[in-house]
Amino acid sequence: MMFLWLVVIIAVIAGAWYFTRRRKNNPLYPDQQIERPLESLKNRYAKGEISREEYERRKEVIEEREPREFT
Repeated sequence: MMFLWLVVIIAVIAGAWYFTRRRKNNPLYPDQQIERPLESLKNRYAKGEISREEYERRKEVIEEREPREFT
């Protein structure tokens, strides 16, 4: 009887671990995977991949398209 409970507990822990790992790698849950456009642009500018003029131009386009967040 004790062995059965041990198996059930291990199965529940393994199932919880499996589903949480699966959620992190799932594209349906992009909260931790996809960078926001403005953050990506800032990183590219910081790395020197784009010029200041290109940064400013793209930033204006992004700000026009992004919905404003209400605080």
